[in-house]
Amino acid sequence: MDLISYRTPLGVCAGIAPFNFPAMIPLWMFPMATICGNTYVIKPSERDPTACMALIDLLKEAGMPDELLMSFMDSMTLLTLSVIIPISGLFHLL
Repeated sequence: MDLISYRTPLGVCAGIAPFNFPAMIPLWMFPMATICGNTYVIKPSERDPTACMALIDLLKEAGMPDELLMSFMDSMTLLTLSVIIPISGLFHLL
C-alpha cells in the first residue's frame, strides 16, 4: 500500500462531527485542513454541539479569521452551501 500526502490547498473542506466524540473527531478534521490553507466548514452534532462550538470559540478568540473556520448547525444549510460553493473534501466518520 502506498501513502501519499499532499500539503496543498484544496479550497473548501467540510466535516460532519458525530455526537459520540464531539471534540476528538473535529480535532482530527480542521487542524490539518486549515494548516494546509483550506477554508473549513464544520457541522457539529445536533445532540451535543457544545464541545465543538467551544473549540471554535477558542480558535476564534486566539485569532483565527471567521472566513477560515465556519460552522452550521443544520444539514440543509451545509447542503445548500455545497451546491453554491463546491466542496473539495468531506470528512464524515460513521
